[in-house]
Amino acid sequence: MNVVPKKLVGAWARESYQLVGCNACETSKVIWLQTGSRYADIRISLPEFSDKPESFGGKILWQDHQLTFSHCIDLNNDPLDIAEVSWDGDVLVENATFEENGVVIQMKERWLRQTLPSPTAIAMELKNADKNLIGLAIKVADHAIVITEENDFKSAYFTLVDGRWVKQMSVGLSPEFVFPEQAVNNKYYQINQQSWQCVEAINL
Repeated sequence: MNVVPKKLVGAWARESYQLVGCNACETSKVIWLQTGSRYADIRISLPEFSDKPESFGGKILWQDHQLTFSHCIDLNNDPLDIAEVSWDGDVLVENATFEENGVVIQMKERWLRQTLPSPTAIAMELKNADKNLIGLAIKVADHAIVITEENDFKSAYFTLVDGRWVKQMSVGLSPEFVFPEQAVNNKYYQINQQSWQCVEAINL
């Protein structure tokens, strides 16, 4: 399995983004959860701006300081994006290249770690009869993102507060999901009468 370096596993909040020729700014609340081989991302506009909501996730490939994000499940059906990563102290710097409306865009993003190093992490997937991904649930320490795409697209970001999961932001209705207490890699779990597979379990 191709996995990212352990230093990248965690929950990340975007500090700012910068398009070529523009000043750094931030117009959305953006959370990225990363396991060794899966990721999930949710982006909701800050109140004073009008960015369209985004949420996506899937598999990730690491090679020579470059991340390739496959958008296996995506609100806006965007293609994959590619990023070179580096460090500015404890800040993760991502120089990303992606396509939007047929235009190739380059953007620098700065990310702040929200978890301690080497956190526990679980990634679970739900597939339909055609083996297409219709559900992705990722938990990293006290942070979780759940995305489902059966009839309507649903995505939500939760944090663990006083022993219970509290929704912090969502796209559409919040998906219903409860992570198994002890997830085992490759094992299937019945959750809401659906068969979810644990595809990754780290540091449990």
